[in-house]
Amino acid sequence: MANHKRSAGNFNDLVNPHATPASSRDLTEGWFTDEMPDMNQENPLVSKYLIQNALWWVETAHLDAIRIDTFPYVGRAFWHDFDAALHHAYPNLTTVGEIFHRDPTITSFFAGGREHAGIDTGLDTPFDFPVYFAVRDVLAGNKPMTDLAATLRQDSLYPHPEHLVQFFGNHDTTRFLTAAGGSLPRLKEALGLLATLRGTPELYSGDEIAMEGGGDPDNRRDFPGGFPPTGPNGQSSAFTASGRTHDQQETFVWTAALFSVRKSHTALQGGAQQDLFVDDSSFVYIRTNSLKGCSSAHDKDAVVAVVNKKAEPRILLIRSADTALAGCNQFEPLAPANLATARSEGGSVSISIPGESFAMFSVR
Repeated sequence: MANHKRSAGNFNDLVNPHATPASSRDLTEGWFTDEMPDMNQENPLVSKYLIQNALWWVETAHLDAIRIDTFPYVGRAFWHDFDAALHHAYPNLTTVGEIFHRDPTITSFFAGGREHAGIDTGLDTPFDFPVYFAVRDVLAGNKPMTDLAATLRQDSLYPHPEHLVQFFGNHDTTRFLTAAGGSLPRLKEALGLLATLRGTPELYSGDEIAMEGGGDPDNRRDFPGGFPPTGPNGQSSAFTASGRTHDQQETFVWTAALFSVRKSHTALQGGAQQDLFVDDSSFVYIRTNSLKGCSSAHDKDAVVAVVNKKAEPRILLIRSADTALAGCNQFEPLAPANLATARSEGGSVSISIPGESFAMFSVR
């Protein structure tokens, strides 16, 4: 037990009753996975070498961005110096850091643009692991859609949530389709979220053709046709429509249509996001370049996104007053087309959407 009297004027005497100095050293100084040596960035010569080496690679390879693996495993003071040097030499370079954690209070701690405990890391943006976990929980698991909305409501923790790199799978995780029990509708819903949520989307190669895969290294299967052997059942190449299976082609067309819509709407590329409706099974939000209603904003670009993970169709009634939908009365379905409809009903918007589906509407 800490000596309260002795510690009254010296907080350094307050010790952690659960962690020994040895365990702290193992975390900060131990080898990574017992296979890779841990460099001491607190040594100025080591720090200088690593920064100069990064500058050399950016210059030599003409890099636009750097992905920084296991970002929290290195002291933030080093990252401050690292990012400052790189951004001084290459102002347009983007640094993206991996903070593999589901809690936004943890991931935002490492984001640049704001000091935490006296240090601004300078990191342009973290990967959005909290949204990754939330999307997996609600679409590949049984968690309510409200969990995803609750995660997004913590965006204010980040200096620039609009820069977050959001994704639903990568080389370190089970393929989404496998995690979702092979459900193609759930994969298409996840792709819909990826194309329309705020931030910068990252699509793991192969998800656009519904590739499956378990834990590492099964989640890193060769792309059919890219390397030998060829795909299953003699499939030659998934790089062409003729070489894809039915499910692969359906998913590819769906993905291409989603990102074609994103490319043609500035609201999806950098607009604000406002959540309009959420319950256990459905989520409705708008991406727009103006949060003013349609009657107040000129040249308004707005897209409403709707996801329904329930097996049954739903009719959702959304009150439009005091939202970005105020005064909007034209709703045009956007590709990929389905049976979803939306129409204005007085001071509300009625959206009809089939079960297990995702839909988008251009709003005027």
